[in-house]
Amino acid sequence: MKDIEISVSFKDVMREILIKWKWLIVSAIVCAILGNCFGIFKDYRAAAKKVIIDVEKGDESVLQSIETAKKPLSDDEIADVYSSVELYNDYRELFRSAEEYLTNSIYVKVDYQHAPTESLLYYIDVNTNDSIEGEGYEKNGENIALAFRDTVLSEIDYDFLCNQFGTKEEYIRELIVITAESDTLSIIITGIDEEQCELMQKICKKAVDAAEKQISSGFPSYTINLVSDDFYYAYNDDIYQRKVGVHDNMYAARANYLSIENTIPANQKKLFSLVLEYSKLSSTNEIENSGLEKEDVESNSQEMVSGSMVTRRVSYVHKKLIIAGFFGGILLAALIIAIRYVLKPVIRVEENLSEDMGQTIIGLVPANAEGSAYDSCIKEISTNARIAIKKNGFENIYITGVTDKNEQTIADIKEALKEFCNTESGACIVKDMDSLSKFSECDAAIFVEKAGDSNTDDVIKEINLAEQSKVSVLGFVFMK
Repeated sequence: MKDIEISVSFKDVMREILIKWKWLIVSAIVCAILGNCFGIFKDYRAAAKKVIIDVEKGDESVLQSIETAKKPLSDDEIADVYSSVELYNDYRELFRSAEEYLTNSIYVKVDYQHAPTESLLYYIDVNTNDSIEGEGYEKNGENIALAFRDTVLSEIDYDFLCNQFGTKEEYIRELIVITAESDTLSIIITGIDEEQCELMQKICKKAVDAAEKQISSGFPSYTINLVSDDFYYAYNDDIYQRKVGVHDNMYAARANYLSIENTIPANQKKLFSLVLEYSKLSSTNEIENSGLEKEDVESNSQEMVSGSMVTRRVSYVHKKLIIAGFFGGILLAALIIAIRYVLKPVIRVEENLSEDMGQTIIGLVPANAEGSAYDSCIKEISTNARIAIKKNGFENIYITGVTDKNEQTIADIKEALKEFCNTESGACIVKDMDSLSKFSECDAAIFVEKAGDSNTDDVIKEINLAEQSKVSVLGFVFMK
């Protein structure tokens, strides 16, 4: 059989593309997002370079202004200015640290008058008959309790709690207080609510269990028992004192740095402002007269650039790239669909069977044929089949095909021919050995194939199998 040239029309390709319209939309959206991301990335790189250049120019300008402002001042006055700037920055840092603590600390946000509290008390029972080598060891649970305290603190899963509460480890450690006295281990947990306390209680119990497995060598035999596990609400004076103390320190630091700024002599204000500006640019609180050199600015320019300085200059919506990405995505998806459609080795039109393979077409079933239109197609197929069967004297007819989307049509043709001759049907004879066995016992075959689904190679194989089995091919039914 000669090689088949698959016929593909532009109309068929466009139909396939439109059928898969969802892929076009998905591709368009994805490419539009990628286009915008590319624009943001490009903007960010350009902005970062520009910021570095601006910072270098700005630092050089500030340095020149500082040198100019120094000229009318004595050495002692210049030293006083740098000292004032350093002290100003120290107080500013104290204020910033206190403000950050009050913003992020869970502990100071707890209602101190009605603080949710979880208390765990463990008792350590030591076997005093055990002998331990070494001097100065007391045969009680005190040393074991101290070891438990340190080990439990190291075994607590702070990373998990940080993720759950959305804060740093230092703020979690404030909520869990572990003390060891004599032969007892006490764990006091404070939280915003009962749910927080319960979660931390579970984590602490796991830590105690883990510590118990670790602590054995160097100590007499012992047992550790949980003697109380209580949840309650209580007045917590420590929270109140902590909050008041941090507030006082914050306001005192603010008052001090404002006082420094307001009490600078008039002839030193210009130099103070310039040195303070430079200290903010270089992100350092240690300002020395001898440290303001040009080469320092050049070597540290990139370190001075903060993320906010760059992101402020970045555009996060690039309309042209979004539009280009959107339509580019549609074209890309359409191209991929078209290429896959063209390269897919399937029967597309009836000419592939009649002209390329030299087979007889005994009937056509249009796409989406329903009702009376479909019944007419089946009647025409059965009439053409009866004429061929009667002409050739066939008695046993087998109906099959390589596609699995032809079952209903095969059943309808079989029903239409059952009173005229013996009919059998089955799965693809290329893939199903039982079907092939039944096929070889028949006189003739009707193959039912579907456009865009029946594999060309399999159709050729089923024709060759018919020749080898000496089964006549009555004709093909082509489902468009």
